[in-house]
Amino acid sequence: MGFLDSILKRELSNCISNALAKAIDTSVNSNNASKKNAHGTEAAVRSRIEEIVARDFPSLELREDIPAQEMNAKEDARNYTYGLYLDGQPKAMIMLLEEDNHNLYRNSKITKAKRACENAGVPYMNFMLYMSNRPEYIARRFQDTIVL
Repeated sequence: MGFLDSILKRELSNCISNALAKAIDTSVNSNNASKKNAHGTEAAVRSRIEEIVARDFPSLELREDIPAQEMNAKEDARNYTYGLYLDGQPKAMIMLLEEDNHNLYRNSKITKAKRACENAGVPYMNFMLYMSNRPEYIARRFQDTIVL
């Protein structure tokens, strides 16, 4: 019986290990999914920005994918995700930064675009997609930053 006991113990141990690994994997994946839902996807943040501009800044035109050269940025600067305009004049530039790189705002392509706005006297805003970016936060940033 010693031999069978050894085999049973080994199989039982493997079953328990596999079940625990699967439970941990499921828990980690569930936790990551809930974090993503809590912070919002790029589509959710875009929707919030578009709704807030339409509601709180109806006189502004919201344009997408603005070439950085429009702000006289240096070569290879990253394009802006959005630009807010009044009578064809830029009033603010916005960049959405991916959640998989928490330090992306330090990237030279991003800093060149930001510096171009600073040089032109146009407000610049980053929205990090790994942050919650709740509608009230976005609205407050716009109200604090955009000068009409």
